[in-house]
Amino acid sequence: MDEKRVEILDEIYDKKGTYLDQLYDPIANKYFAPVLPSSLSFEGVRKMHKEGYSGSDVRVAIIDTGLMLNHPWIKRSLEESVDFTGEGSEDLNGHGTMVTLLMLLTAPSSRLLNVKTMDAKGRGTEEDLIKGIQWSVKKGVKLINLSGGVYHKKWGLLECRGNCKICQAAESAAKSGVIVVAAAGNEPGKTYCPAKLGIINKDSGVISVGAYDFETGKKSSYSGVGNVYGPVGKYRFVPVK
Repeated sequence: MDEKRVEILDEIYDKKGTYLDQLYDPIANKYFAPVLPSSLSFEGVRKMHKEGYSGSDVRVAIIDTGLMLNHPWIKRSLEESVDFTGEGSEDLNGHGTMVTLLMLLTAPSSRLLNVKTMDAKGRGTEEDLIKGIQWSVKKGVKLINLSGGVYHKKWGLLECRGNCKICQAAESAAKSGVIVVAAAGNEPGKTYCPAKLGIINKDSGVISVGAYDFETGKKSSYSGVGNVYGPVGKYRFVPVK
């Protein structure tokens, strides 16, 4: 259980500090944040903003590579941090921060819990992932955003049927009233756990999310199978004032 089999949902993983240079310039001491794209894919988000939705009633656990703690968008929303990797709560990869900033484009007033279960290379253990899910539930979050997982195959032949320990942890969280949004994974035609549970049982409260390119409208080449697909692509980043 301590083998680092869990990986972030991303085209580039197993590499240290993948996104850090897009988020912070240490020489100029400037932080950067994404701009909402003009693509039709985000029309729903623009409509929610016009109607006054900001996510102020939503408490979200970000289970990922940690968060860039001094980033202005993170600082204004962060309530608590916990680290299960031994690296500390700071994001040494950039994926967790990137995912969170993109989420804050939709719900800028949501409250964040930083749950670090994956390291600087975007890797983590199944045990730490389970601990992160359980910790989040105890903190009373409404939503768990989990942009990582592991592909399970029993005896090298049988895919998980939503009954592995990670899927069970996610199912338990969902039964307690938490919405679990989990990454579909990095293998086309397959789904990682715990997102697998959302494919096996669409009423489980676990939502499997794959990736599509918002510029082309096509599913990303690296994306696993999801119940729904979220937009990825070349976001424009600007300095945070």
